[in-house]
Amino acid sequence: MGKLYETIERIRSKTSGNSDVVFGMEATGIYSLPLYSALKRDGYKVKLYNPIQTNGFRKMNIRKTKTDPIDSAIIADMLRFSEPPQVNEIRDLNLYQLRELVRIRYRLIEKRTLCKIQLVRNIDTIWPDYKSVMPGVFGATSMAILKKYSVPSKLRDTSFEEFYELVKKTSRSKISRTKAEKIYTHAGNILTIPELDSIVTIEIKTLITQLELYVPGSECGKTE
Repeated sequence: MGKLYETIERIRSKTSGNSDVVFGMEATGIYSLPLYSALKRDGYKVKLYNPIQTNGFRKMNIRKTKTDPIDSAIIADMLRFSEPPQVNEIRDLNLYQLRELVRIRYRLIEKRTLCKIQLVRNIDTIWPDYKSVMPGVFGATSMAILKKYSVPSKLRDTSFEEFYELVKKTSRSKISRTKAEKIYTHAGNILTIPELDSIVTIEIKTLITQLELYVPGSECGKTE
């Protein structure tokens, strides 16, 4: 910012009169906000332009291409010809922050949904009818089983008692021993392909780790 202000003052010193300095910029969300906020903080007048508006102004002139220097020249022309901005001044940064948080939440929900779809696909591929013994696929107990064993063959390689301890702990004893035996027996009856197991195991563990990041303490943290 210091270098920018030095340049502005140098230009002003060569200009007759006491002309006000007016900045123009495209409203590009988080990319324009830091500079906009700093300029307003320091008392400068700033005009925000809608990118659609600058694009329309570009088409009206000989500068048809889009590069940063050309865009800067276009915005300067718009300021020079008093083209009115179509974007309101940012007055409430708290509201702006809230809007950005909502957008972040929406993107995270989209990513979480994609993870769930992919996880279910992998489960259906490697562990058919998993939902028949574990209806709450995304519950805490199910996630613990899938994260630790991922595929039926790995569950078969462990003892029932060790498996039951995991189930009892993560379900807070809500899943009975009989239900745990049903899950364990079901895994033992699944026909597996070792070459596929090793691949799917990696993706299942990765997807569960991602889900834990997207929804900490939420849906993936419910018991059962």
